[in-house]
Amino acid sequence: MRAIILLLMILMLYAFTGASYVYSDEKVRVSIESVESYSSVGERDLPYSNDAAEAFINVFSGDSQFEYQWWSDYAAWPSDWRSEYVGGDTWASYHVYRWHYAIFIGHGNEGIIAFGVTKDGPVEDTYIVNIAGYTSDLEPHVYFHKVGTATTYTLWAVFASCKTLYDPEPWGDNSKVKLIAEWAFNGNGDLWDLAGTYLHGMVGMRTDFLEANALGIDYASPTLQAFAEKLRSGKPVKTAWFEAVSEHQRNCIGPFCTFVGKAAALSLKMQAFDENSQLVDEANYIDCEGMYLYGTTYMDPRVFLETYTSQGYTVTYTWYYVYQP
Repeated sequence: MRAIILLLMILMLYAFTGASYVYSDEKVRVSIESVESYSSVGERDLPYSNDAAEAFINVFSGDSQFEYQWWSDYAAWPSDWRSEYVGGDTWASYHVYRWHYAIFIGHGNEGIIAFGVTKDGPVEDTYIVNIAGYTSDLEPHVYFHKVGTATTYTLWAVFASCKTLYDPEPWGDNSKVKLIAEWAFNGNGDLWDLAGTYLHGMVGMRTDFLEANALGIDYASPTLQAFAEKLRSGKPVKTAWFEAVSEHQRNCIGPFCTFVGKAAALSLKMQAFDENSQLVDEANYIDCEGMYLYGTTYMDPRVFLETYTSQGYTVTYTWYYVYQP
């Protein structure tokens, strides 16, 4: 399937210290939050979010190297994803940054995800989490980065929600993708600074995410189940998501379709070059990285940067925004 790729190349000429590997962990840790009931915040209820979460989890049932937490409906809090005021306990163990994979199933829109409860934030009470930056009306922004003595951090975020990764103007002045790269990946609003980067990538939708059609047929659960099966088989995260969406986010009778969902992904590709501009190594997260312990993995971006710049190499990193046309 053909995808359109838009990229921004940034040259890195300095190193960071104190980086560590995530791949010493013996288990893959997955955080899932799903919301069906939105009555308390005035949004339309969704029919199959919790079933979809369960479908994903069931694929790994009985697998000793798979560990998960699952919060649904009123137990799923927007503060679990924020940089501050995390569930009433700063940097609580259930915050998504402490889990390798963070999955959200529920309502969304351009650059945001929406929960079914309103919780305190540093600026205002809100049920919205802003993936695309730190703005006065949607504070605070999402947080995926290692803090303090935590031994894990988020590698990939997954958004089974409408249009969360839709961008009408990729890399333009008002680009959602650029804001997501600045805030969700770096956490400090500076696209040029890799010091805070741990997140390898995220997948989601550039269109709506179809939970059910007019007849009430469940589309969400087959999508998440297929995604999990493909991850467990060792497929790259982006490939697994794009295939699952292509196969199951379609409301069709024969050749006639009333809805065809389109996936999107945002991720890093890092490359190290020697003094002769020859490629020495690369961490190609968007094309190759599978689920930790199940597929091919690469090192922490900070470790990659530190390793090669300390040897006098030039390291570049590229933001890839990839979507199904």
